[in-house]
Amino acid sequence: MDQTPLNPEHVRVTPEGVRMMTPSRLSEILDAWESLTWPASRADAAAFRDHFGWTPDPRESLLFTSDVVPERSSSFIVYNSFNGVACFDFYLAAHLDPHNTSQFDDTLSFYLNHIIKHLGERLQNRTGSRESGIRLFTSDNLYYRIGDGGEKITLSLNSPSETGNLLDFLDRKARGELEDWERE
Repeated sequence: MDQTPLNPEHVRVTPEGVRMMTPSRLSEILDAWESLTWPASRADAAAFRDHFGWTPDPRESLLFTSDVVPERSSSFIVYNSFNGVACFDFYLAAHLDPHNTSQFDDTLSFYLNHIIKHLGERLQNRTGSRESGIRLFTSDNLYYRIGDGGEKITLSLNSPSETGNLLDFLDRKARGELEDWERE
């Protein structure tokens, strides 16, 4: 394993070797994401990354290191030319034992409870499962997906435009209005 140092203010390591983002660091990231002006530009994405001290990948600056996995590019921001920044995906925990489901479930619950508390009354809807990822939708049209499985737990933060696209898709799917090629 790489010996890149972890910042103890941002990551704690359990006796089992699991790397976990601290709740205070997660709150700092959530606050910064929620305060972005939408649509956010590629420059906004770079500023967001740089604010947290993450190192960009030399091949693509929207791939970068993270607090939990500083030794390699493990996080990314999705950007499109129509709506700007679409989402930000990063590790909350790494090096979980993929055969220890209770460890995964406990860690997932820990972060899920923290995020739900953070969102407070803005939380409008919760869907999904441990297997597919848990989706949280807010009154200010942001969408959070927590999950993954195996040896990691990731969080994906989605922009208002991306949230709108997903909600529209789910609504059309529920009404049976998707084209045949979309069902395949």
